[in-house]
Amino acid sequence: MTEIKKSQSVNSEEKENQSGPLDFTNILSASKEHYLDVIGQEALSRSGECPQLKGVVHELLFRDKLNLTPSNLLKGRVTKLSENPIDQTVDLVTTDSNGKVTDTYQLKDCTSQSGVDKTLSQARNGKYQKAKLMGTKETTKKYNSRKATSDQDMKSTGVSSKRTGRVADNAGIEPLDKKTIAGNFLDIGSCAKASALTAGGIEAVSTLVSGLSSYCDGDITGLELAEELVTKTVKTSAKAGATTAAALSLKEGGKALGSCLGSQTLRRVAGSNAATATAF
Repeated sequence: MTEIKKSQSVNSEEKENQSGPLDFTNILSASKEHYLDVIGQEALSRSGECPQLKGVVHELLFRDKLNLTPSNLLKGRVTKLSENPIDQTVDLVTTDSNGKVTDTYQLKDCTSQSGVDKTLSQARNGKYQKAKLMGTKETTKKYNSRKATSDQDMKSTGVSSKRTGRVADNAGIEPLDKKTIAGNFLDIGSCAKASALTAGGIEAVSTLVSGLSSYCDGDITGLELAEELVTKTVKTSAKAGATTAAALSLKEGGKALGSCLGSQTLRRVAGSNAATATAF
């Protein structure tokens, strides 16, 4: 009986120790997904439900990334979307604290070969000379692999086309084909990996801090501390990653059901903020 109680106590303590990092990571993952849902709705509002919604999503994500950069915050720089939503030469404008324009950006999210070739042709004709040419990770890689030394450079925004595609699909605009579904699950994998790394990092620090006192007191050896650190970190990482993957996959299932039933409304509900809250 004593051994059973001791085992139950250990399991209870382990569960309690893991719940902190797991709970925090799940809240963080859900918050990120809620943010992406809001971005999707803002993109819909700006584009008027344009089929090329992922391009607008890209602009919004990069805008927020620039505005949250510490150096821009300290210098009072603010980045906004161009006043004209169909402007084909400037998508984003950055101003300093005095309202003076410091940078302009033209963003590209076109991973097809024809799309990349079109962008390259337009750049060669001087269409984007007044702006910094920026692209998603995938677009930038393809563009720079085809351009000549004398052609205008394209720099990456750090945003993936898989992410912009999934956000657009959640808003119910992107056609639900095999390529879209595959891209969505690849992005879900990236989200799950990020959750696992976050939870693992928090658990590692937590275990190390709580175990150091026992190690210093001589209650456990350095090897035992290391084993506990690895075991708890792996378990917590796996659980956090699995939770995020499962929640986002539920949203994908809901969207697929809506498409199968021919209900655009159900599909959009499945990709909404409400669905995110329910899934997590």
